[in-house]
Amino acid sequence: LQFTSPGENWGGIEQHIRDLGQGLIERGHRVVFASRPMPHAVAKLREVGEVHTFPMVNALDIKTIFGVARLIRDEAVDIVHAHTSRDTWNALFATMVAGRGAAVTTRHVPLAAKGDLLHRWFYNHLGAIICVSDYVREIVIGNPPWVDPDKVIVYYPVVNLSRFTTGSGERFRH
Repeated sequence: LQFTSPGENWGGIEQHIRDLGQGLIERGHRVVFASRPMPHAVAKLREVGEVHTFPMVNALDIKTIFGVARLIRDEAVDIVHAHTSRDTWNALFATMVAGRGAAVTTRHVPLAAKGDLLHRWFYNHLGAIICVSDYVREIVIGNPPWVDPDKVIVYYPVVNLSRFTTGSGERFRH
């Protein structure tokens, strides 16, 4: 289950989630999307797979948590993959309510994970934390480390360069 709460505009994380879903499907996995009901995002995600919409108004959205938990049970979801802090909190609690699945998050930016007791509990209850670079991983683990380093992995995102056209670059040389 790819979990996303897109904003008003289609951006890099939304495209990344769509591309990730497409890549997983091409490799034989079943992918379902959970999204805020943003028409532009829902339409683009539906080009790839099944989309379920939830309010996702904050990090502890009860309606979203219980709705996603039902989806996790109904679809026998094993992994709930979130990409923002708000989405990850909802994903973690949804897996707990569902009694199945692992919540996984991707850290796209080098921001230190908060070290208070609540956040330590949160990060150490995730199935994995995927970081987009070794640098982001080092920042997430912290110094001294309080996030289990074995749960923090690096996976470099891939950009499909065939989507971009090449040209002479003439229009940029002024």
